Amino acid sequence: MAEEPLKVLMVDDDPVDFRIVVRHLETVRAPGYRLQHAGDLETARRMLGDEAFDAALVDFRMPGGASGLEFVNSMGGREATLPFVILTGMSDGDLDRQALLAGAYDYIDKMAMTRELVDRAIRFAVTSFRYERDLRAAVAAAQEQATINRRILSIVSHEMNSPLRSITGYAEHLMAQSASAPARDAAGKMRAASLMLEDFLNNLSEFVQLDEGAAQLQPEPFALHQMLQETVDLFAPYAHHKGIVIAAAVDPSARAIVMADRLRLRQVLI
Repeated sequence: MAEEPLKVLMVDDDPVDFRIVVRHLETVRAPGYRLQHAGDLETARRMLGDEAFDAALVDFRMPGGASGLEFVNSMGGREATLPFVILTGMSDGDLDRQALLAGAYDYIDKMAMTRELVDRAIRFAVTSFRYERDLRAAVAAAQEQATINRRILSIVSHEMNSPLRSITGYAEHLMAQSASAPARDAAGKMRAASLMLEDFLNNLSEFVQLDEGAAQLQPEPFALHQMLQETVDLFAPYAHHKGIVIAAAVDPSARAIVMADRLRLRQVLI
């Protein structure tokens, strides 16, 4: 299917300049151009509000000292609904920087204007604008999905933490009430597994906090040798299945209560 001609608004108080641009672009084929003219900025603003254009050519100097760059900036610059190209009748080595800062995609020196130059500038502006628009849409969609993912992780972590704490409490109760050593050992391993799952859920919460830039260390008092043994007990069955012996040997002098972030220390060990 053939491409539609690019619809371009030229904002310039000189009708002669408009006719020159029309003459340059009327011979361009595939897709070609459809040009409209606005002789002042208010007319241009009204036309851009009433119709959809693919691009706009805006004169650098307008009547009454109005600036085309200020107009581009007021229309949103790079966030506008179409790309802008600045036209200038004077040589200014700093204009390219000013145009970019105002949000224009390119500028054309009227004194050196050719069909190829005008065609290239418009096509470059339209192509760049469409790529940037698609990129912004993709970034917005990714940010929205990331927000949804963080919310899901937060809900899962919150809803599962309460029953896991109950399991840990029941395991500790069984350890205190059981008369036999094997029963206490089994309850201890159940407690260790429950704590490991709590740590996993805390990891999910930490991921959300890291993504939001709000992660903090959470030091708490705990027995270091006990945490080491719980970690070993948790992985011992898997290691035994693979023919590997895993054990923890803790010097008696290290059997003390330490103040540290238990979750992150366990992460290092794992």
